[in-house]
Amino acid sequence: MVKDMIIADLVKRYPDSVQILSKHGIPCVGCCVATWETVQQCAESYEADVEKLTQELGKIVTNKNFEVVIQNRAKNSM
Repeated sequence: MVKDMIIADLVKRYPDSVQILSKHGIPCVGCCVATWETVQQCAESYEADVEKLTQELGKIVTNKNFEVVIQNRAKNSM
């Protein structure tokens, strides 16, 4: 679940997430706290709307994962 993802892991795996985090007033994508703090913890500390934030991040995660599945299927069908 996106709420439980560590910020640094999220950003590394889904670089587009930086724009969404920034839009919600979360600037800590590059700080040391991002290596252990979850999306929910960070959102709460910046008083961001956790539900809206995770909805938007969830779209990126879902779309990216879907792309990987399609690519893998294409490779396996060759």
